[in-house]
Amino acid sequence: MKMMDFIRVAMSALLLGSQASAQFNVLERTHTVDGHRALLRIEIGRFEPKQHTVRPFHPTGHSGEPCVEIDGVTEPLGTDCDVPTTEIRALVVTLDGATLTIPRELYRDCYEPRPDSNVAVRLADDRKGVFVFFSGSDGAGSYQVLWVFRVDGRYSRISCGPKECSDAGFLDFDHYFLKSDER
Repeated sequence: MKMMDFIRVAMSALLLGSQASAQFNVLERTHTVDGHRALLRIEIGRFEPKQHTVRPFHPTGHSGEPCVEIDGVTEPLGTDCDVPTTEIRALVVTLDGATLTIPRELYRDCYEPRPDSNVAVRLADDRKGVFVFFSGSDGAGSYQVLWVFRVDGRYSRISCGPKECSDAGFLDFDHYFLKSDER
């Protein structure tokens, strides 16, 4: 992307973002086992550059036009070097009625989520944690994330961006985690 194109895209995103700040989509998934229930809620909203620090970034070994750096993250997921149009605004996990604390840093670099994103939630075998499987973006910017949230406040994340994923990715949502009625 040429510098002038980068500036034009960023300015367009600024103007669009100010017009539609209240618009968002919600993804919800549940999983219930033996009376235990996990609920996942992901709020997806328009990316608003005014709320972020957006600047060009020149990755090592990248000979083309600059990529985008957002809030100090030099390889944000789902962007394919462009300014994103959507972002995860909130990620809320509830286990047996108790809301777990989810630090924003676990999803702040996950852009271009789609309302039809592959998402699944599963209770841990001990019922004291929740696994969240998420697939975002599409095409060259596609990525997958596995989050683990525990009732004791511990958490973890594994992500797979376009450079790390094989053609099949590392999570097969369609065959292993989702039943047809959960979509």
